Amino acid sequence: MGAELRDLLDRQIAKLEARIERLIAADEGLAETASILRSVPGIGPIASTMLISEMPELGQITGDHAVALTGLAPIASTRQIASLSPSAQGMTAEQCAESSQ
Repeated sequence: MGAELRDLLDRQIAKLEARIERLIAADEGLAETASILRSVPGIGPIASTMLISEMPELGQITGDHAVALTGLAPIASTRQIASLSPSAQGMTAEQCAESSQ
């Protein structure tokens, strides 16, 4: 890749990142979620933006639910999955709410 193309792409990426930051800052709920996420060591602007865009449930679910939705919950067997709450089985926040009614 040539230096000119790399510079062009770097400038375009910087513009997009700045625009995303402005959009998040303009929305009170998103700004609060971003602030909370960024308070976690290792979570910066890029990771927090990614989490906000990919997991709109954040801020409305528990940490355990978030871990289950991401697939990070350590589950060893199908029997253990059956014993978990619906949210820990990978249900969305809406599905969890429906199943608890």
